[in-house]
Amino acid sequence: MSDEHLKLDGPLTILLVEDNPLDAELFSEFLADTGAREFKVIHVPRLSLALERLGREDIDIVFLDFILPDSDGLSGLAKLRRSAPQVPVIMLTGLDDDEVGLKAVAAGAQDYLVKGQIAEHTIWRILRYAIVRKRIEEQSRERQVLEARVQKAQRAESLEILAGGIAHEFNNLLTGILGNVSMALAELPGDSSIRSMLEDVQAAAQRAGRVTAQMLAYSGHGKFAKTDLDLSRLVTDLMPLLEPAVHDRGQLVVQGSPRPLPICGAPQELRQVIVSLVTNAVESLRNPQDVVRVVASAVRLAEPTIFEQGSLRTQLPAGVYATVTVSDTGCGISAQNLPRIFDPFFTTKFAGRGLGLAGVLGIVRSHGGVVRVTSEEGHGTTVQVLLPTSEPTEPQADAVAADAQLWRWEGLALVIDEEPLIVSLTRKILARHGMEVVTAGDWRTGLDVVRGQTSVLKLIMLDSDRLPPDAAEALNKLRTQVPDVPLLLWGGHSEDAAERQFRHLPRCAFLHKPFPPTALLSKVHELLN
Repeated sequence: MSDEHLKLDGPLTILLVEDNPLDAELFSEFLADTGAREFKVIHVPRLSLALERLGREDIDIVFLDFILPDSDGLSGLAKLRRSAPQVPVIMLTGLDDDEVGLKAVAAGAQDYLVKGQIAEHTIWRILRYAIVRKRIEEQSRERQVLEARVQKAQRAESLEILAGGIAHEFNNLLTGILGNVSMALAELPGDSSIRSMLEDVQAAAQRAGRVTAQMLAYSGHGKFAKTDLDLSRLVTDLMPLLEPAVHDRGQLVVQGSPRPLPICGAPQELRQVIVSLVTNAVESLRNPQDVVRVVASAVRLAEPTIFEQGSLRTQLPAGVYATVTVSDTGCGISAQNLPRIFDPFFTTKFAGRGLGLAGVLGIVRSHGGVVRVTSEEGHGTTVQVLLPTSEPTEPQADAVAADAQLWRWEGLALVIDEEPLIVSLTRKILARHGMEVVTAGDWRTGLDVVRGQTSVLKLIMLDSDRLPPDAAEALNKLRTQVPDVPLLLWGGHSEDAAERQFRHLPRCAFLHKPFPPTALLSKVHELLN
């Protein structure tokens, strides 16, 4: 086998268990002299330390001294083999005794070497064996990942076929039930004693029809009447319907996009998606201070991106997508349950709750979109739906600039940033639109400014990258001083990361650096108008 075929993704890690520092240094130098640059040597003087290393690090091969302060002869080898039977062990001995070496090999050592008689070709033979062994293990892991992925895909395909078949059969049955019930009701006199019973049958059949529609959507065979619509408008118009769902369980924040999000979609089904996600979020809340936030926005994928959705993998091409993000500060989803959330009828609550997120996924897939879920137990959940836009959602720069020229504001804006260029730029931009700007180099100085300007302060802008470790506490202190003044944060992290970090703050927006003046003005306009 050529050296080219023996290359690894990372260096080979060698654990040298040798209590004699001089012998250890000589062995390491010998390895270096052989040109073994792709090896990392970890030296420990005792067997107990070697066992600890094996327990917490990925070791590829062990060179074990025959006599150590805390082990004698083959007993150390036996302990190593019990601790890490998959790792090859080479015995090092100062005795030129074949009987000792054969006993070591019989006890599980790969080979044995006599100190002072180690030849370069012998070392290379041993290391080549370890390299080949590691490469085989790497290929085995890759094969296992691939096999698991294939099994997940086959399972998803089987579920889709099953759901589609059942849904079609049920639709046939429901057509007969609903048709006959409707005709029977038409024939009955208004005061018939069985009218209410038939109406109950009709209502149950209609409910079953909605479930079968979800199953067809999950199977990829759902057909919905689609029309051109603004996803942002759809979200904001749902607020009166969403508020009763939250009621006194927590707080609801609904935020539309500052500009339209045109898509081609089925309005009724998309409303169902949003209501389902909000309902799930509300059920995870633990106290009235928890928040459910629904945000419509646009997101750009810079390159084709693969999304894992349970056992389904979907790739979206690069481009602009309209999104609805439903996030909560509730109990979150356990790592054990997270891979199963898209399974049909899966729930951790009481049974009889329909298809659950599988139905949501089916509707979104029928629109050419994806569902992305992130959650941490005890820290809430974020569900983001990405849908392809029917036209570019980013307005032309000339149009934005023309609109921005007409925007005027009054009052004081506080800029908290230690970068003079950012402060200067922000001051110039806002001054042209009627706002006075006062600055602070850090958030503590900013607090002092806030205390003296509460009556005229209209906007606070600050660099989120420069917040202290207790960022939430710092921002809450600002909020306590001026609860009605909006916050505009800017920073280098992504909008998704900013949303997770600052979603608990009302009247707050985030701007990704670097930003042009029109982007800053758009965010200010969004917050103040």
